[in-house]
Amino acid sequence: TSTIPQDPTSQVIPVYKPGDVLLYRYDIWHRGTPVNMGERRSVVNIAWKKRDSFWHLTWNPAWSKNNYSGKSEGVLTRMSPKQRALVGVPKPGHEYWSEERVRCFGARYPGLDIKPYLEKL
Repeated sequence: TSTIPQDPTSQVIPVYKPGDVLLYRYDIWHRGTPVNMGERRSVVNIAWKKRDSFWHLTWNPAWSKNNYSGKSEGVLTRMSPKQRALVGVPKPGHEYWSEERVRCFGARYPGLDIKPYLEKL
């Protein structure tokens, strides 16, 4: 269930200048047009990625979307690195990983064994 703030003062309208970049999570929806309760509003969400960024999944009602629901943490922490690779996580030793990224991965998924990723750096 999502809620739409009814108080216009709680909304943030960003001001951009050339060269600025806006990064946001897929579960945060921006408003390009007014939201009228009970009415349909079409939204186009586009994501770009480098061709070799296979771990960047598209927004869908399965794995990507559920990464923000709290449901995936337990599953991901119990998987082996090989199993994680099947759902799009780069394998230990892949050029994507740095020590900082491995530690952030472990912080995002408490209980996940990051040793295989650190050992392959």
